[in-house]
Amino acid sequence: MQLHFDRYSPFPIIRQALDYMTYPTRISGLVGLIFSESHDLVPLEFTATVIEDTSEEAVIQEYGRRRIKRRRYSYETNTTIARSLELSEKSASSSQTIKHYDVAFLEIPRVRDAIGDHAYRRVMLFYYLALVYYKSDCEITRGKTLLQHGRSNFEWSSAAHSSILPNVQDDFFDRFKEKLSKEGISERTRQILEALGVSPEKILSAGKEALEEFKIELLLDGVDTSKGLLNSQSAFYHNLNSTVELPHSVNEYDTVIEGIMRDKGLQILNRVSQEDLHPHKALSEFITEMHTFFKKSETKTKEKIDTLKKTQLLEQQLWYMEENFSEDQLMEYLASTAKMGKCYRKIYALRNYTIQTRLKGRLTWQKNYFSPGAKVSQRNYNRINQLIKSNPKWLPKPIDELINPLRYSLKIIELQKRTTILPPLELLSGKLVEDGLVALTEEELFEQRLLLLRRT
Repeated sequence: MQLHFDRYSPFPIIRQALDYMTYPTRISGLVGLIFSESHDLVPLEFTATVIEDTSEEAVIQEYGRRRIKRRRYSYETNTTIARSLELSEKSASSSQTIKHYDVAFLEIPRVRDAIGDHAYRRVMLFYYLALVYYKSDCEITRGKTLLQHGRSNFEWSSAAHSSILPNVQDDFFDRFKEKLSKEGISERTRQILEALGVSPEKILSAGKEALEEFKIELLLDGVDTSKGLLNSQSAFYHNLNSTVELPHSVNEYDTVIEGIMRDKGLQILNRVSQEDLHPHKALSEFITEMHTFFKKSETKTKEKIDTLKKTQLLEQQLWYMEENFSEDQLMEYLASTAKMGKCYRKIYALRNYTIQTRLKGRLTWQKNYFSPGAKVSQRNYNRINQLIKSNPKWLPKPIDELINPLRYSLKIIELQKRTTILPPLELLSGKLVEDGLVALTEEELFEQRLLLLRRT
């Protein structure tokens, strides 16, 4: 039987788990699919070479226990589906416009396609992560991101992880050991053990009946059980830590997505694991949540832009009043600072669905009068007048430096929404028959899951 994930996977995540591909050496010339400029799927060549040890243990040895830093590898030496921008010299030289958040830069075909491809990979990787945990009956938690396949080549770019959850941990082995002690080794349990690297001889010698604790320890001796099902010995783990080279602003917006969607993704994954939610239905829910997020983010970003424009008008009013401050202006001045405070608080309240807006330094001592309860009194007039005289003259800063990044993020939302779509099940888990692609059966889906779990 020729399974779809051997030859026709939308990108070579599954192929890297097959028998003829061993880690850390990969076959070069892997063929995947990306979105073309017209948003059709087209072939894309990936290259790979041998790299040094990328285990988490190596990270700890290199940096010590004081702080575990992320290990990074260049795109030239990646073993995964990581993708660099590979811009032409002309396009790369035009990148200086990014400093000014020129939305036109995002329309450069290679940049636009990379952003769309990045969003589509997020979808695909979530599906295969759900498949890893399908019916595994364990609790999944988020782990610290320790690995990064790909490093940026430009000052204005970042290597952005496509997966919403590059590193997860679970209690699979605790429950797996308990199952072995009660039920012994069934046919499916045997297949899982082999995928995790346990030799057939060791499995055979353990027998099929319920195992005593010492036999379980002997059986799993040599299997890393500290992190859960996925670790640095799994090819799929490395693909979860693959990146796409993108402008900094895209990576910045990704942190906004992650702040909301990582917890939602974990909730869905745990239902896949514990409630037998089908991975494709899980992916459908995830995509629905993503589009709900994009809609809120778009609305709140526009709201923040409008609030910043109001802030700029208030700043100008304060500046004009301070030029010739008089007692007659006290009521208006206090009212303006109160409105300013309201704007600032609203901007802060919008932080969860929008990129960060740094207001620090725009106003200094005026913040003391943001409270609507500030009274019109001789004492306040004297205090404000004294502060105006004792502080250097200030000019309202251009608000565009805060608004332009937000407008830029609106374009990023548009590009990511376009490719955050639900692929048909047969494209994700399918096999080729005479009539075309058909979805895998439950048994075949289990075989695909074993390929993802396989350790070297």
